[in-house]
Amino acid sequence: MPKTAAYLAIVVLGYRYFVGEFKHKNILGMAFANLIMGLIGGVFYREFTKFYGYTKPSHLSIVHVHSLVLGFIVMLIIYMLTKGYKKNQIQSLKKPIYIFEAGIIFTITNMMVIGIYEVVGLGEQTINRAAIDGISGLGHITLAVGLVWTIIKIYKEDYM
Repeated sequence: MPKTAAYLAIVVLGYRYFVGEFKHKNILGMAFANLIMGLIGGVFYREFTKFYGYTKPSHLSIVHVHSLVLGFIVMLIIYMLTKGYKKNQIQSLKKPIYIFEAGIIFTITNMMVIGIYEVVGLGEQTINRAAIDGISGLGHITLAVGLVWTIIKIYKEDYM
């Protein structure tokens, strides 16, 4: 646990040092990162299930689509919707977009964990699956809150 906290601290401090201010191009950068995550997820699914000879449906099969649609395409839409925003308008979207992105990452990570368990476990019930599904639900809730909050902010900036 302490090592995980240290890794998180490194990411946060590194982000603050290298990125600093939230700009419009950050949204495009997040879209690109989600594109890469989706493509890697698709390749991982194909190669991992092929290695284990696994042919049944698993959570790994939906990582690719979730990353590309929720991460890449939605971020591109947000990028296009906010194209003419001023610096302070973009800055107001920082928290909701980060919450949305955190929800995507949390959800995709849980899908990967569940999918790997399905493939490697080969149907054996060695862990409490309901607990993992509950944690995955938290990722979906975070994702939904961030997305709704972002859309509300965009609506307010454009129409109020």
